[in-house]
Amino acid sequence: MVKKKTVPKGVKLVSLYYFIISALTMLVALIVGVVGSIVVNIIEIEQAWMSIVGTAGLIVIGIIFAVFSVLYFIVGKSLRKGKYWAWIVAIVLSSVGVLSSFTAIAGGDFFLSPFKLLINGGILYYLGFNEEGKAYFKTNTKKKKKKK
Repeated sequence: MVKKKTVPKGVKLVSLYYFIISALTMLVALIVGVVGSIVVNIIEIEQAWMSIVGTAGLIVIGIIFAVFSVLYFIVGKSLRKGKYWAWIVAIVLSSVGVLSSFTAIAGGDFFLSPFKLLINGGILYYLGFNEEGKAYFKTNTKKKKKKK
């Protein structure tokens, strides 16, 4: 009988973060793609082509947000399963988040950037440097030998 390894609480928390980000990103996709398109059509624009371009542009932006939402969901689900590639993707996304937060703070954004810096920094530390976080993904990468 193969003993199934339990998912560490930190991995569950990071996975939950990606599920929340996925849901919020999908909400933005719906707002931009659907509501934005409706608003563009309600506003009377003198030239019809501007209305068409505006509507198409908002729909494309909504689709892009929806794709990112699905990707965040897949990463969150794969982190729980201990997938090595999801671990790498989460580390890269957190690194980009830390760098963009530093850039935003340097530019004077003190509203959400410090909060995002703490979250992304915590994820980066846990997945990249914490022994429990690293060990969970390293043990799941070892190939199992087939029995003959």
